[in-house]
Amino acid sequence: MTFRQVIEKYGYPVISKEVARRVQYAKKAVAEGREKNHGDYQKLCGLAVDKNGQKSQFNCEKWKFLLEAPFNCSSECCTIMKKNPMKQYEKETGRVPVVATMACESRLRKEQWLIHGCNAFDAKRPRSQPMSFWTEQDVLEYIYTRKIPYAQEVYGDIFIDENGKYHTTKAQRTGCVFCMFGCHLEKSPNRFQQLAVSHPKLYNYCIGGGCEVDGVWLPDNKGLGLGKVLDYIGVKYEKEDNENGKILELDKK
Repeated sequence: MTFRQVIEKYGYPVISKEVARRVQYAKKAVAEGREKNHGDYQKLCGLAVDKNGQKSQFNCEKWKFLLEAPFNCSSECCTIMKKNPMKQYEKETGRVPVVATMACESRLRKEQWLIHGCNAFDAKRPRSQPMSFWTEQDVLEYIYTRKIPYAQEVYGDIFIDENGKYHTTKAQRTGCVFCMFGCHLEKSPNRFQQLAVSHPKLYNYCIGGGCEVDGVWLPDNKGLGLGKVLDYIGVKYEKEDNENGKILELDKK
């Protein structure tokens, strides 16, 4: 399936995999009248409690408004377009992967690392993840101090701020060009504002287009319609130019 087909069938990837998944299944439960005791719905409404009767740490009520969104949310794109082909390859060849995921990237990855460690040979799906205990700061420091070549045209220069933290002047991290996970946390210029300058045609396809079908916002022949989704979650995506007509970079000061 293409990214567009995944959106059409399941929904847009917004906020994070965990939140998008909760919204996806909570909306399904509401449609089927099962929301009263549904775990994802309870967490989105801030009503979930742990075994001690205390408010659960997994509550995410700040994203409850996504239940009323005019579009569907989902985290299926990663599973369908990346994980499933990898699993099929492993099944056909008998090989297992070495991956560069880090525990700091998500709560789920942290939990998996605490359970299995760096070499998850006892997991249902064996794998080696030697960078689990690294942080993004560790990665930037390693590249900076050892002068490791990297895609400088994408990430810009690496610099150290007044607090001793490492940053890049352009993209802080990259992934699927269509993905909206985490974009609400990015400072301007965010990934879409940078895309407007680096790849304007692709930007227009991502942001433009979209139409309402039976009350649900979906891509159309003109584009994916991300603009409406980003507007709903309060993320700016218009191009921001400086006086030289180039995308603004992060201030090194």
